[in-house]
Amino acid sequence: MRASDDITTLACLDIRVCRRNALLTRKWLPVGSPLDMVVPVFDEDGKYCMPSITDYQWLWVDVQGEERHSLYDGPHLYPLETVQVLMEEGFLVASAETIPFGWVLQREFLSADLADAWNSLAAMWQEDTPGAEISTSAKEMILATIGLWTKQERLAWHARQTSYDSDMPGPVLVTSFRPDGSTVKMCATELHDNRTMLPVALLCLFDEQRRMHRARQLVAKVPQIVPLGVQVDGLFYTGPPEADLALRKLAEAEHYEHSDANVYHFKDATWRQVPQCKQLDGADRECFKPRLRQKWDAVYDMTSKPSKRPRPSLGYPPICRRRSKSTTASFQK
Repeated sequence: MRASDDITTLACLDIRVCRRNALLTRKWLPVGSPLDMVVPVFDEDGKYCMPSITDYQWLWVDVQGEERHSLYDGPHLYPLETVQVLMEEGFLVASAETIPFGWVLQREFLSADLADAWNSLAAMWQEDTPGAEISTSAKEMILATIGLWTKQERLAWHARQTSYDSDMPGPVLVTSFRPDGSTVKMCATELHDNRTMLPVALLCLFDEQRRMHRARQLVAKVPQIVPLGVQVDGLFYTGPPEADLALRKLAEAEHYEHSDANVYHFKDATWRQVPQCKQLDGADRECFKPRLRQKWDAVYDMTSKPSKRPRPSLGYPPICRRRSKSTTASFQK
């Protein structure tokens, strides 16, 4: 449906402060580490290896068949909250075949600490934005930090003033010629750390998917509403005033757990904002599948304090236990 004269009234059902609330809604935020590894979800008897499936922060989901779900786009790791929705709606039946393994992270931190840091960041700006929960400058800075965490490739650069590639510890990637006639060569090492090991910001992307999935369910409850297009965090629609009011009442019942604020709010929209083409969803793309590895019986991490949150043992249960055959300075058998 298209109106060239812009007479038809359009609106957008939008997720309110989606990325920031996606992190603050969780009491504990996981931090990936090279020390982590995936562990089985079910044992040979079909029982959970951990006390509960909620002990896994991320789970590998593999559902075969022709049935589709907007939250499932092929076999890969999904956060626990998405897996729970797939199970509640009957799309996913948990078994050793559909959820072969999960990721139990050894490090977590309180989201309240992140909220305190963001509040301090917002206090640095005295700008007042009428009608806004937070100043424009602070909001842009917070979104920038989340975007930085999303970066999954990090490089450590090594530079040296030399004209010979053989002087460098690795392959030369950049050669710079200075005005004084000297030459600077640079090489890089790819880093694997808690920023590149599935960044915490990816939780925001999956949370947006779940919120928009719920938004489509709300729209489906009002037959007179006509959906026109969907973006990452907004659904464009039109409909008679009484149908619009009914949708707004349904949306008012959705609240964030940590603040009791409304999940959705409504904005006026124009035809120019409505998506004109199908967005790429990445369905059935091939993803790297981690393998179950032998693990150490004890790990000693001297670089940071462990999480204060009580965690289940990361060792395999007796039926799933595997033992390592060697030792290093950082690990003890």
